[in-house]
Amino acid sequence: MRLDIHAACDRGLLRRDNEDMVLAAGRFIRDGIFDVELEVRDGDILFFAVADGLGGAPAGEVASETALRFFDAQVGKLAPGLGLGDLRRFFQDLTAHAHGELRRAGDRDPRLRGMGTTLTGFLLYGGEWSWVNIGDSRAYLLGAEGPVRLSRDHSLREATGRPDAPSHILVNCLGGGSPDAYCDFGAVGGLSRTGGALLLSTDGLHDLLGDRRIGSITAENPLNPVPALVAAAKEAGGRDNISCLHLRAA
Repeated sequence: MRLDIHAACDRGLLRRDNEDMVLAAGRFIRDGIFDVELEVRDGDILFFAVADGLGGAPAGEVASETALRFFDAQVGKLAPGLGLGDLRRFFQDLTAHAHGELRRAGDRDPRLRGMGTTLTGFLLYGGEWSWVNIGDSRAYLLGAEGPVRLSRDHSLREATGRPDAPSHILVNCLGGGSPDAYCDFGAVGGLSRTGGALLLSTDGLHDLLGDRRIGSITAENPLNPVPALVAAAKEAGGRDNISCLHLRAA
């Protein structure tokens, strides 16, 4: 199988710093783009993720990079032959350990105290795809009927079901002020072996565009929608950092 990978991590138009980071099969991207065709062999384990450091808290850029590097290192140690339940427990444990790492870093250095980040990713393992989510970055399955959101936002609005609740207030993330963190995890169903596509985004993209606009842009640019998605988020104001990663099996 060939995997076409396209990613971007952009500061946006209003933020002074970029607290987002993208992980694409071992490559860490901030303030840049990444495009590659990758030949995937049987037994390959690949991890892709986006992380959005918490605005309004210190060292968001440190939190996002620390979390991604921690996840990447541990995923690389996965043993073969694990089932979906094993992988779920692996990511639950990994989430708890990463959360503790960020909080301990804040204890050691007051400049990092309270730092936190979201993290949402796709794992290719044993020839099958799964997703993991912590926070309000998103994982989508892209198909003929438009984008299907796989993850749910760990936001106050989604947790309470109140449309008037602020969407930017998180009830779960890595680090931050909470003593605990959790992840959602699941298999990606309905992804065809060739032509199927997946998308990761931070809220600087999907909050400004919405699922319908994301769907129209990905439909108009099925091979590589990333440049058009970033441009559209900037046209809509670009008020936050903008990151996305598009995966297509070919």
